[in-house]
Amino acid sequence: MAADDLMYSEQEGKAIPMATGVPKVFAFDSILIGSAGIAFCDPLKYKLQDWITDFIHAQRSATDKRPKAVAEAIHAKMRETFEPVDAIVKQGKWKSHGPGERLVGYVVAGYTKTFTKPYIYEVGTEVNADGCGLRYIPPIHRPDNDLRIGEDKFLLLAVDGKEPQSSLWHAFFDDILSGVTGTLPNLPEALQDAVASCVSLIKVEAQFNPDKVGQTVNATVIDRASRQVFFATF
Repeated sequence: MAADDLMYSEQEGKAIPMATGVPKVFAFDSILIGSAGIAFCDPLKYKLQDWITDFIHAQRSATDKRPKAVAEAIHAKMRETFEPVDAIVKQGKWKSHGPGERLVGYVVAGYTKTFTKPYIYEVGTEVNADGCGLRYIPPIHRPDNDLRIGEDKFLLLAVDGKEPQSSLWHAFFDDILSGVTGTLPNLPEALQDAVASCVSLIKVEAQFNPDKVGQTVNATVIDRASRQVFFATF
């Protein structure tokens, strides 16, 4: 799981970078949590890093730590947190997102105690289709290991072989792979390649979408064989 580190706000339809160094990927036990969308919201007193940290602290004492249970717990906490925004949207005073637009999304990925296979779930909050309230998306099982949320217009062009994004992706990969192998030498080669590829795609998006995506990428990896979690920044 990987994400950039930029926080931005929308002002008159334009993205305004606000802060860098914002962590968006987190881990505890055999669970990874990532987020895209709102990272700070003053009316809610919502700050992603603090919100997730408090959530993880509470989950450490939970009896059920399966990925699905963690996703359901995030969904419940999310509904409680964003309830004040629901009222603002209904009053027509929320201007940052239009009908159908996502405020925030979370991905929960990880293993059960047996470590037999990974489970991935997505939850989120968006303005409903009529623009008269919020829609809270319950955990959706994503069996495909390749899940993306957030800004992905240009990285998808790279994946589809479009130029110049595709060539830039491969150039980033060649450069980043050596950093991955040096920083995470204990990972299997296939995982090192996967990390380098994922980080490179995010850097492609940052190259063409710099007001919304930061140049620094934080990556978190669970190695199933060793049952260890690794962190790295590229």
